[in-house]
Amino acid sequence: MEGKRSKKAETEDKISVSDSLGRRKLHEEILEEIDVEESEIEDKSKDWHTAFFGGLQLEFPQEADSLIFEREHLLNKEPIRIDILIQEKEPGIQFHSEIGRLFRKYNVIEYKGVGDELTIDTLFKGIGYACLYKGHGNAVNEIPVEELTLSIFRYAFPRKLFQTFRDMDIIVERAFPGIYYISGIINFPIQIIVIGEFERESHPALQILTKNAKESDVRAFLLMQSKLTKPGDKANAKAVMIVSSAANPELFSAIRKEEEMKNVLKEIMKEDFQEEIENAVNIEREKAEKEREKAEKEREKAEKERAEKEKERSRADAMQNLLNRVFEDHPDLRKEYLT
Repeated sequence: MEGKRSKKAETEDKISVSDSLGRRKLHEEILEEIDVEESEIEDKSKDWHTAFFGGLQLEFPQEADSLIFEREHLLNKEPIRIDILIQEKEPGIQFHSEIGRLFRKYNVIEYKGVGDELTIDTLFKGIGYACLYKGHGNAVNEIPVEELTLSIFRYAFPRKLFQTFRDMDIIVERAFPGIYYISGIINFPIQIIVIGEFERESHPALQILTKNAKESDVRAFLLMQSKLTKPGDKANAKAVMIVSSAANPELFSAIRKEEEMKNVLKEIMKEDFQEEIENAVNIEREKAEKEREKAEKEREKAEKERAEKEKERSRADAMQNLLNRVFEDHPDLRKEYLT
């Protein structure tokens, strides 16, 4: 028999449920204040990869026109894909962000979000993706290995992985705070980026993608993003904001009470996404029209099948009636027919 739960355990459960409901309410209030639709909350508030994709692009504002960002780059006809591929349009880009100092022409990016592990197997999986990408060029050596890099992002320091590095005599260099260059595994550069080790208020678009965002980082992000002018940048900022505010509702609730921050927050989130909205509406209309056409075809098909069945039933009834009349006039034939 299962034992009774203690009053303490029951109380803790109640507190946990209460805290969860409270955090949810705070987040709804925040997003209501900054004009975010409920559908966006449901679709995006837990999508760490979308937010990271937006945040990573915000890391390279000066180089944006010289880079191609591609999310979930397919490696094959099969569903094998890398999180992000960054291609340099031209050689010799001088990156302002330390993250891009290792970059070359083709840069494979893997992101480990909240709850994702980064182990030696995860690392080799990322290396495998980079190798597959190199091997799937349209011509021999179209993607030279000397123009390929791999970057793996994670918020927390992967302690067990770095212990494995020591055991395997793999070379680790701490190039910048939170950025580790890994060598001795394969002949293209690898960096592991520990977002939680960045200096305070640096790389804020990435630093606030955690359940324990720092107030100084959130403020730095809000002030930095208030200066954005490009619609694409503002869309990326919005993606980051939705996820971060969902993970840190108490912090955002406190910040939005300050008049200056409240205005900054509203300014970031109120960008006119009319074209995006129109595209979404058109997609929904096309989807609805296809569904209507599909339903109409299915109705016609069902009607045709029903008519065929009715016709068959009428034929069977007519045949039976004919047999019955014949058997009435010739009873001996019934016996022969049945045998």
